[in-house]
Amino acid sequence: MNLSFLKSKKINTKRGLPGSELFWRKSSTTGFTLIEIIIVIAIVVIIAVMGVGQYVKQQRNATVATIAEDLALNLRRAQSMAMAVNATSGAYQNGYGIYLQHLGNPGIPQGADSKSYILFTDFKNSAWDHAYSYDSSSNADICGTFTPVALTKECIEKISITSDDTISGIDICISGTCTPFSNTNDILSISFLRPNLDAYFCIVSATATPTAGCPVQPPPTQIEKVQIHLSSLLGRVKTVVVYSTGAISIE
Repeated sequence: MNLSFLKSKKINTKRGLPGSELFWRKSSTTGFTLIEIIIVIAIVVIIAVMGVGQYVKQQRNATVATIAEDLALNLRRAQSMAMAVNATSGAYQNGYGIYLQHLGNPGIPQGADSKSYILFTDFKNSAWDHAYSYDSSSNADICGTFTPVALTKECIEKISITSDDTISGIDICISGTCTPFSNTNDILSISFLRPNLDAYFCIVSATATPTAGCPVQPPPTQIEKVQIHLSSLLGRVKTVVVYSTGAISIE
């Protein structure tokens, strides 16, 4: 009897070829060790944590850009409202603007602070007639109840910042030099009055004692622009720039 077939099978078994007992025994021992699995899981977790952190950072940075765009849009809104005003007896009776006091007391309903600003109309109704300023004293606790007939309540809307972003600074720029507000009593009214698109800056400083009109320091013709800085929790800053010509930009 020819036993060559059996001999070759025996050799195959020793070599571990497919179909042999040795081959299947070796194959059954291959796979990942516990240490390898732990390392892979750790890498996945690290990548996921880094991804979430970057996402949160991008989201927070994106909100401050949105807040800056909203402020610029509201400034243009005031400008458009001023241009839409009709004349009475050949005179334009009231302008519109934005009032800011980023170091102000947040507890004053008709006031502004680091988380809010005021869209107002400038009525001819007091010693502050067409002073290009917001008369907050005329509003008491009723900011937002606009009554144009009475011509006594200048607040149209108090616009609040609902995100973690804040109005972090205001600069007044004259002859290329910008000086920041530093006192809680420093306020800024940016107003527009038809027939032109120019921006009028009313600045009330901590040392000013208003008697009649806007105590502009210095005269508005010397102010080239104002810069309104908005900051995120992570330190990203967007700046809304308003030029005396009425141009508005975001930097």
